[in-house]
Amino acid sequence: MPSRIRVVLVVCLVAGLCGIARAWGPHTEITAAGLAVQPEKEKLQKYLGDDFSRLSRDYCWMGDWQEAVRPDHYADDYLLFPQSPLHVSHMHPQVRKTYAPFFKRALQAIRTESPRNAARWVGSLLHFVQDAGSPPHTTGIGGELHGKMERWVDESKIAIGGYKPRLLGKTDAEALRGFEERMAELHDFSRLRAEQLKLLVEKLEKRENQPLELECALEVARVTADVVHTLFALGLKEPPKPGAALEGKLNYEPPAGYATVPAKIIIEGTDFSTTTDGEGRYHFRDVPPGRYAVSVLATGYEVERVQDVIFEAGKTATVEPKLKPDAGNLVRNPRFAHKWILADQPDGWSRDTVKGGRWVSAPVRVPVGQACVVRVEFVGEKKVPVSVRWRSNPSSTVGGRETALDVAKFPVEVAPDVLMKPFEKGYLYLEVLLHTDGEPAKAVRHVAVAFAKK
Repeated sequence: MPSRIRVVLVVCLVAGLCGIARAWGPHTEITAAGLAVQPEKEKLQKYLGDDFSRLSRDYCWMGDWQEAVRPDHYADDYLLFPQSPLHVSHMHPQVRKTYAPFFKRALQAIRTESPRNAARWVGSLLHFVQDAGSPPHTTGIGGELHGKMERWVDESKIAIGGYKPRLLGKTDAEALRGFEERMAELHDFSRLRAEQLKLLVEKLEKRENQPLELECALEVARVTADVVHTLFALGLKEPPKPGAALEGKLNYEPPAGYATVPAKIIIEGTDFSTTTDGEGRYHFRDVPPGRYAVSVLATGYEVERVQDVIFEAGKTATVEPKLKPDAGNLVRNPRFAHKWILADQPDGWSRDTVKGGRWVSAPVRVPVGQACVVRVEFVGEKKVPVSVRWRSNPSSTVGGRETALDVAKFPVEVAPDVLMKPFEKGYLYLEVLLHTDGEPAKAVRHVAVAFAKK
């Protein structure tokens, strides 16, 4: 039987300290306004289906969900990739690093993946676009004033009826240049108003809807409309010549609590990745011909790699590897076997930002009241220290609580005592920390977290 450790979680006392809570309030309204004026709205609605409305209701918030396990996807599957391997600040000037890679990645998703995956990638881009036009983001203002400058707006007035979205370019290169120029215009527009807005709201104690914030929100909605129009106008065009396709169906059963979280399929050596649908199916189209390795990352299973898959123009290859179960393990890349996003860092693992000399796993989403069993297998006799950290907010370590585990007593059962309501209703997040500064695979063979049986 695993030894049992009770971990007390201290969560944020002030919502404004948490990363997600500082998001610009009207993302949803801004996106809905941009979608409402699309020149081929009915065609876009038919193509995206339910994900048309989820773009404004859900996916445009993707940028604030870093590291989160959503009910039906891993947010980082739409936020991290080789051309943008690290999370960056959404404040100027750092947010500009997202423009080119996410514009090109969203366009790629429209051309090569399912409508659902395309909507999620577009949603990620739209979040950065909209944050870039938020008044305090243009000036680097934080704290309480930040919230006043981006949430004291009458969302019901965010509408741009009659606006005709601009096509930012007729080719990919033209569109990218046009997009970056449009974002520079947006920055100047919002910064000018931010400087005036700051003088107004810093004197106020109670919320008062600010016309200057509304002006910024309306301009961001117009830019959103331009970006959506351009992406789908270019992305849904028939390619000049057929590319290769890849498809398959994975027969696997995700662990309890992760039934609708998809597997990820990666074409190695490229930026191409996608996720499975509710039946385990996936599909790529219009991929450049060549010979590639294909990797599959499915929660609760070992990473599977298929070598020498031949992609031929106009033809469809099928890859359906048999996945090896990993005893309900909820840790992504538990053997550090896959390095796609960064050549020197295992996917699903990162250097701990709280304290140096440690590696931290991607957070595991855990229902409140659910205990977990942690197992760590070491390389050789030497055992590096291991800790766990509970977090209420997947996007912030503020309020997290750590405890060291007895490396001589694995498996160890851990469970949080919740003192306050979690940031996401009903769920907490658990990370495993490996106290080693070198490559984790040289010290640890396998890391596992599974839900304990009740």
